[in-house]
Amino acid sequence: MIMNNITNYLDSIIPNPKCELNYNKDYELLIAVMLSAQTTDKRVNMVTAILFDKYKDIKALKDADVHDIENIIKPIGTYHIKAKNIIQIASKLFTEKNGIVPNDRKFLETLPGVGRKTTNVVLSNLFNTPCIAVDTHVSRVSKRLGIAKENDDVLTIEKKLNKTFKKEQLNRLHHQLVLFGRYYCKAKKPECNNCKLKEICKNLKGAEYYICDLSKREECFALYEKYKNADIDFLVNNAGYGLFGYFDETDMQKELDMIDLNVTAVHILTKLFLKDFVKNDRGYILNVASSAGFLAGPYLSTYYATKNYVLKLTMAINEELRKRRSNVSVSALCPGPVDTNFNNVAGGHFNTKSLTSKYVAKYAIDKTLKKKMIIIPSLKIKLGVFFSRFLPYRLLLKIVYRIQVNKQK
Repeated sequence: MIMNNITNYLDSIIPNPKCELNYNKDYELLIAVMLSAQTTDKRVNMVTAILFDKYKDIKALKDADVHDIENIIKPIGTYHIKAKNIIQIASKLFTEKNGIVPNDRKFLETLPGVGRKTTNVVLSNLFNTPCIAVDTHVSRVSKRLGIAKENDDVLTIEKKLNKTFKKEQLNRLHHQLVLFGRYYCKAKKPECNNCKLKEICKNLKGAEYYICDLSKREECFALYEKYKNADIDFLVNNAGYGLFGYFDETDMQKELDMIDLNVTAVHILTKLFLKDFVKNDRGYILNVASSAGFLAGPYLSTYYATKNYVLKLTMAINEELRKRRSNVSVSALCPGPVDTNFNNVAGGHFNTKSLTSKYVAKYAIDKTLKKKMIIIPSLKIKLGVFFSRFLPYRLLLKIVYRIQVNKQK
């Protein structure tokens, strides 16, 4: 939904995006993009107007005097190397491709001075291939909008953009991000006051609220219907609660509602959104389970059982996606005590220090984006889960029982 807001806003301020490099022939674009490294499109257009007027076809460029080309392109910098690149590119195109720029990434990236960014620009503009070229503007905007991290390299940023936006949006979006970074979201003195993306800039703070009761199945389906066309690419199933007490003494309706919320809602929303994610071959689902999901929990029996379900369901789906080599990822968050309202609802209290919800949320999102299947944000819990494998199950039940009984107020 946030990404949909980004594209809608870019459409409103840059309705007709296009490459600002001037060219009349395919090879002219290729050479112009190569020349644009470490300079501006405006300067490139100044020198290519002279260059392509003097050398009117690919053969003429192939046979050109390198010193003459150096003099023409001198204003853009690094002109010695770029002049040689122009002649070598023209020569290779003339001898190997009859002067035609091919729709061939592998070949294009063998040309001198032509890397992935230049190739992406050429493929996008000449052949409408869905791809984004990450230049300094695209990199800056992606980081400010929280799509990429500050230390991400250009390939990582490109991959994140490809996963974040729809395939059919990429060509248009590439030009929009370049122009948005060039004229609005500038490196120095960006026009933040008039920018409608400032609410989500850097921290993705923009949000829309929809109040519903996920313990009711019909409201789970209603939630999906409301947002199924909103370009959702990250689902967090976080709603849930627990209930302390002996199984034969706890309130049955509260437990049935708990099962509906902790299990049924997770099942429904995961299944509905997963279908869309798989269809688009992108997206993340984070199901909030618990360290309780690894064990049986006397005195908190139904809650432990629900978290077992969430954890095992997530693990199974994760493996199904992995076997199909899907780009969609499903993760399970399994924290221990977290500073939330859980205890007040469940009727107990933690005797150990809780993790902050902010820390757990940040840790969980980071690991989800790295496609970690099981996420445990506490070293203590990690060690507990590991060593529990070597204890007899009866002993584990006694330990868990003692811990849970001590939590009750």
